[in-house]
Amino acid sequence: MPMVLPVVRRAVAAMLCLPLFAGSSDISAAESFRFPEGRHGKGELRYIEGLPVMTAAGSPEEIGAQVGTLVLKPSQALVEHFRDYLAKKGLDRISRVIAGASEILYRRYPEERRREMEAMIAAAGADRSLIILANNAFELQELLGCSGLLVAAGRSASGGPLYGRNFDFPRDDLIAEYGLVIVYRPQGRKAFAMVTYPGLIASNAAINEDGLTLGANSVSRTGDGSPRFDPAGMPYPVAAREVMEGCSSVEEFDGWIRRHPPTTMGLLLACDARRQRVYEITPRNVAFREGEGGLAACTNHFRLAPMARAAVACRRYEILEKSRSREKLSVGDVARLLHEASQGKRTMQTMVFEPEKLILHLSIGRGPASARPLGRLDLGPLLRGR
Repeated sequence: MPMVLPVVRRAVAAMLCLPLFAGSSDISAAESFRFPEGRHGKGELRYIEGLPVMTAAGSPEEIGAQVGTLVLKPSQALVEHFRDYLAKKGLDRISRVIAGASEILYRRYPEERRREMEAMIAAAGADRSLIILANNAFELQELLGCSGLLVAAGRSASGGPLYGRNFDFPRDDLIAEYGLVIVYRPQGRKAFAMVTYPGLIASNAAINEDGLTLGANSVSRTGDGSPRFDPAGMPYPVAAREVMEGCSSVEEFDGWIRRHPPTTMGLLLACDARRQRVYEITPRNVAFREGEGGLAACTNHFRLAPMARAAVACRRYEILEKSRSREKLSVGDVARLLHEASQGKRTMQTMVFEPEKLILHLSIGRGPASARPLGRLDLGPLLRGR
């Protein structure tokens, strides 16, 4: 492993200097994409409240085949879009280096995760190197300009905690049409649901059967001297899946993340029925802040020592802090704040979780997703296999 770390670091340095996900995009005016409903083995894809929802169950190979057949295979236009964009930006010239770095990270995935991915890729007939690169994009590029608001039960009009979130992609892109919810019921482990995209084994927002809810926001600068990327750490897709399938609470997540330093820096918003925390994490440090007065806002900046740098003005953070003027916040209140804090066409997902009730309110698609009504998904029956 020590011999390959410099190779990965050089590849990551090259990626960080290139605008992989920046700039304008050529978006077709054709009819919007729609996932075909269907079944494969224990898996099913159908529309609920107008939202595409897939359920996948069984062994890693079974889950991979179900997701590959029902989700990734119909999404080949998105995969080709990614390939074309790499070529358009000239990144195909260093693709061998990037693919090599991705493959090194991929070898560090647990065996069952690799079995799931290989089954998914095979079932879809997808380009293996592109899918592996997409799963490691969290490590190789700063992708997410997201906003989040945690509301404790005492400040919630529903009587239970709320977690509101915008997913902001750096550009108006075809990917907006391919969002969906996948409910995983892995054999012998906890069931969980993710708001995700085709080909990814983990996403930036998820909730499991015990109500543990997580969301990830990227950060590009830290004051603790930590490297932007540490290939000896835990890759994000692995961490997200391990936590969702193995932890029951924020306290259990706290112990897990301290035992498994990550590959990169970022913010993780963690919420369950009892606790709501914003974790500020680098390869060197882990700290958290709990909400003041039952509220905690988060965008894309560290705010705790030693990670915090000079004070940074953030329009979205200031908007979310307006929540303090209300004694109680409803799901609708949180959704309105998220819309005010949106980034227009870049906001491709807006969601509000009710962890105690296992309910997800969600809007996905062309931005601003926050401008549309949120569909209501009762995840409890889906997580229990009903």
